[in-house]
Amino acid sequence: MYPVLLKLWSNTHHLQQAYAGFSILHYCKKINLSQVFVKPSLELKNAFQQQHLSNHYQSCFIAEVGGLTIVFDLHDSFEINPYLINKCDFYFKRSYSSKHIVESKLEGKCLPYGPFYEVYSNFFDPFLLSRGLNINLEWKRRIRSMMRAFPILDDITSISRENKLSENNRVMSSNRKIIFSVNMHDPHDCNDRSENNVEHRVQLIYQRAELVRKLRKAFPNNYLGGVKDNAVARKYAPDCILQDSEFFNKKNYLTNLKKCSIGISTPGLFNSVGGKFGEYLALGKAVVTYPLDYYQGESLSSPNNYLLASSVEHVIEKCDLLLNDSQLVSSMSENNINYYQKCLRPDIKIESLLSKIL
Repeated sequence: MYPVLLKLWSNTHHLQQAYAGFSILHYCKKINLSQVFVKPSLELKNAFQQQHLSNHYQSCFIAEVGGLTIVFDLHDSFEINPYLINKCDFYFKRSYSSKHIVESKLEGKCLPYGPFYEVYSNFFDPFLLSRGLNINLEWKRRIRSMMRAFPILDDITSISRENKLSENNRVMSSNRKIIFSVNMHDPHDCNDRSENNVEHRVQLIYQRAELVRKLRKAFPNNYLGGVKDNAVARKYAPDCILQDSEFFNKKNYLTNLKKCSIGISTPGLFNSVGGKFGEYLALGKAVVTYPLDYYQGESLSSPNNYLLASSVEHVIEKCDLLLNDSQLVSSMSENNINYYQKCLRPDIKIESLLSKIL
């Protein structure tokens, strides 16, 4: 059992899988975990000039292990934090772009984190409680964060715990249901966002809306999902809004997800691969996804773990293929469950990442 010190300044949902991994390793007496809360410096906050990356640091934390300083960066974008990269020995990056790493001459120092999803440990987590108490959030979010430390309050908090995701995660291939739900983000929420960046976000909105329309048309009896109601959805795709707002409650969403055998993953902000992809793997779903540009080198492949699609029409084709091939769905489900147990489970992931550098 070796000591691990986490230096934290954020409690965002992007970080919860990694945090849970460290907590579980401590609970299993594989590490001796401690955490301290630090105030982010102006240099860290201002590491990026672009306003749309001004919150980048909120998706990062530092771990000190075996005399090494390690940064975990789970932000959507591929950019490497220029302040943190100079303060560490190793840097694990979620949206890992091989091209950007080579161009920045960071091979060997910057390593891929791999798939992520929001998940919490199964037991009372004093580290999670401490984060809720000490990280500066407005009081409602602080209370909600502290409540998540107590499994007995899960009916109120509606969060994903590791055992809730992995238990009974083998899907039945006869469960011929497809799930795809999405939230739309304002492309004009930052004044200095580049024209290309704005256009990219607008295209994501139109792409997601078109996919919802075609899924409803092609699979009226097999499709669950739609667009979450907000101002952006009402402006760009009012016909795609799912009227049942309770569908997006995390507890209800996971209940519906478990009923489905096929999940669809589309590009997220900054062309990232979102948390839904990790959830699908954890729950043993057959997956249809757009290219996984940021997961090169991961032990995931098509058609073993997912089917690749390059357009909305291609997604429909792949879904139709899976709906009519129960053997392929069963095989993919089993492969993804195995991947979860060997690579994606929070404690296994953190233990595996640390073993690469210690």
